[in-house]
Amino acid sequence: MPSKFDAVLELQSDQISAFYERIRSFDFRAPLHHWKIDFYLETLAKRREVKFDVLRLRWKLWRSAYVASFRDQYERKEKPALRADAVAWLQSLENVQAQLRELSIRPDDVAQVMVYTPDQADEQSPGFDQEQVIEKDTRELLDFLSEVEGRIGSYLSRNWLPSVGSRGNRTDHFIRTFAEMSAIAWRSTITPELLRSRDRSDFVGIMGCTLDDLGYPRVGIQAGSDDWLYQRVGKYNIWK
Repeated sequence: MPSKFDAVLELQSDQISAFYERIRSFDFRAPLHHWKIDFYLETLAKRREVKFDVLRLRWKLWRSAYVASFRDQYERKEKPALRADAVAWLQSLENVQAQLRELSIRPDDVAQVMVYTPDQADEQSPGFDQEQVIEKDTRELLDFLSEVEGRIGSYLSRNWLPSVGSRGNRTDHFIRTFAEMSAIAWRSTITPELLRSRDRSDFVGIMGCTLDDLGYPRVGIQAGSDDWLYQRVGKYNIWK
């Protein structure tokens, strides 16, 4: 059953393209104190008594969202189309394999009723026998088709299409990727570790401010609070 968060993501689908366009035109070169994230980072640095380049970190956060937007578009649009092609490909292979398994004929029986079109070398070959040639060709073709059927079976046994995850897993790619890359920015700028017990609130604050600056479409449970983000980020494998 879809969660409230999944429903929100569905509502955002009509707005997400415009949001990604804003990300790609985001003025990350704006002077200090131009964006909400600037003030948050300065306050964070004072409270934690840590020195870092606010503008540089702001750029890393923007870059994280930029990359995440491409990942999400791939997962939302391109990957489903590729998956549909893969499904059709595997189904075609299964159909071909089934047809090959049904192919059965006695080469000598075929040779008695079929006609062979000889080339000049065959006509000049002493002892040329049309039935023998047809029988030989048929046997070789059957052997080849049997090998092909076996190769298809081997391919299908080793290569498979994983099942699609839950609705939430399919639609959470932007926030997940943004969090994972923002965690890298945190570790390279603020502290080498990102601890769930110590850093979760500050990390969510950074993400929330960046999303607001970028114009992330907050709807439903996301409006007016970062509680949804706090809960969501807590589930990711980004913490020590």
